[in-house]
Amino acid sequence: MSKNKKKGQLPQESQPQDPGVQADQPASAPPPTVSEAAAQAAAPAVPRTYFFLFWGLIIAAVALAWSLEAAMPNVPEYVIERWIMAGLAAALAILLYVFK
Repeated sequence: MSKNKKKGQLPQESQPQDPGVQADQPASAPPPTVSEAAAQAAAPAVPRTYFFLFWGLIIAAVALAWSLEAAMPNVPEYVIERWIMAGLAAALAILLYVFK
Protein backbone atom coordinates (compact mmCIF):
# COMPACT_ATOMS: atom_id res chain seq x y z
CA MET A 1 0.00 0.00 0.00
CA SER A 2 1.33 3.40 -0.87
CA LYS A 3 1.70 6.20 1.61
CA ASN A 4 -0.63 8.49 -0.42
CA LYS A 5 -3.76 6.57 0.50
CA LYS A 6 -5.44 7.06 3.83
CA LYS A 7 -6.61 4.15 5.93
CA GLY A 8 -10.41 4.66 5.51
CA GLN A 9 -10.33 5.61 1.83
CA LEU A 10 -11.30 2.99 -0.74
CA PRO A 11 -9.44 2.71 -4.00
CA GLN A 12 -11.03 4.67 -6.86
CA GLU A 13 -12.07 1.58 -8.84
CA SER A 14 -13.92 -0.11 -5.98
CA GLN A 15 -16.15 2.82 -4.91
CA PRO A 16 -19.83 1.97 -5.41
CA GLN A 17 -21.58 3.89 -8.16
CA ASP A 18 -25.24 4.56 -8.70
CA PRO A 19 -26.49 1.88 -11.13
CA GLY A 20 -28.73 4.41 -12.93
CA VAL A 21 -25.86 6.79 -13.71
CA GLN A 22 -23.07 5.72 -16.02
CA ALA A 23 -19.54 6.96 -15.43
CA ASP A 24 -19.22 8.75 -18.78
CA GLN A 25 -22.62 10.53 -18.59
CA PRO A 26 -23.22 13.17 -15.92
CA ALA A 27 -26.61 13.26 -14.23
CA SER A 28 -28.50 16.19 -15.76
CA ALA A 29 -31.69 15.86 -13.70
CA PRO A 30 -32.37 14.20 -10.40
CA PRO A 31 -34.30 10.94 -10.62
CA PRO A 32 -38.02 11.19 -9.80
CA THR A 33 -39.02 10.56 -6.24
CA VAL A 34 -40.92 7.44 -5.29
CA SER A 35 -44.22 9.30 -4.95
CA GLU A 36 -43.83 10.98 -8.36
CA ALA A 37 -43.00 7.70 -10.05
CA ALA A 38 -45.94 5.96 -8.36
CA ALA A 39 -48.31 8.76 -9.35
CA GLN A 40 -47.18 8.58 -12.98
CA ALA A 41 -47.55 4.80 -13.04
CA ALA A 42 -50.92 4.76 -11.26
CA ALA A 43 -52.58 7.59 -13.21
CA PRO A 44 -53.41 6.44 -16.72
CA ALA A 45 -54.14 9.05 -19.33
CA VAL A 46 -57.89 9.70 -19.45
CA PRO A 47 -59.33 10.59 -22.84
CA ARG A 48 -61.18 13.88 -23.09
CA THR A 49 -64.33 12.00 -24.08
CA TYR A 50 -64.81 10.76 -20.50
CA PHE A 51 -64.37 14.25 -19.15
CA PHE A 52 -66.92 15.82 -21.48
CA LEU A 53 -69.44 12.98 -21.07
CA PHE A 54 -69.27 13.19 -17.28
CA TRP A 55 -69.71 16.96 -17.10
CA GLY A 56 -72.34 16.84 -19.85
CA LEU A 57 -74.38 14.44 -17.73
CA ILE A 58 -74.01 16.69 -14.68
CA ILE A 59 -75.10 19.78 -16.64
CA ALA A 60 -78.03 17.89 -18.18
CA ALA A 61 -79.18 16.74 -14.74
CA VAL A 62 -79.08 20.27 -13.35
CA ALA A 63 -80.92 21.70 -16.36
CA LEU A 64 -83.56 18.97 -16.15
CA ALA A 65 -84.05 19.59 -12.42
CA TRP A 66 -84.52 23.34 -12.99
CA SER A 67 -86.96 22.81 -15.83
CA LEU A 68 -89.00 20.17 -13.92
CA GLU A 69 -89.16 22.43 -10.89
CA ALA A 70 -90.49 25.27 -13.02
CA ALA A 71 -92.91 23.02 -14.93
CA MET A 72 -94.30 21.25 -11.86
CA PRO A 73 -94.51 23.75 -8.97
CA ASN A 74 -96.82 21.51 -6.88
CA VAL A 75 -94.35 18.60 -6.76
CA PRO A 76 -91.96 18.77 -3.78
CA GLU A 77 -88.33 19.45 -4.63
CA TYR A 78 -87.09 16.28 -2.91
CA VAL A 79 -89.19 14.10 -5.25
CA ILE A 80 -87.72 15.76 -8.34
CA GLU A 81 -84.24 15.54 -6.85
CA ARG A 82 -84.67 11.85 -6.02
CA TRP A 83 -85.67 10.93 -9.58
CA ILE A 84 -82.98 13.11 -11.16
CA MET A 85 -80.27 11.57 -8.94
CA ALA A 86 -81.51 8.04 -9.69
CA GLY A 87 -81.33 8.73 -13.42
CA LEU A 88 -77.90 10.35 -13.06
CA ALA A 89 -76.59 7.39 -11.05
CA ALA A 90 -77.83 4.98 -13.71
CA ALA A 91 -76.28 7.06 -16.50
CA LEU A 92 -72.93 7.24 -14.70
CA ALA A 93 -73.00 3.48 -14.03
CA ILE A 94 -73.60 2.83 -17.73
CA LEU A 95 -70.81 5.28 -18.61
CA LEU A 96 -68.39 3.46 -16.32
CA TYR A 97 -69.46 0.04 -17.60
CA VAL A 98 -69.14 0.99 -21.28
CA PHE A 99 -65.79 2.80 -20.93
CA LYS A 100 -63.99 0.48 -18.51
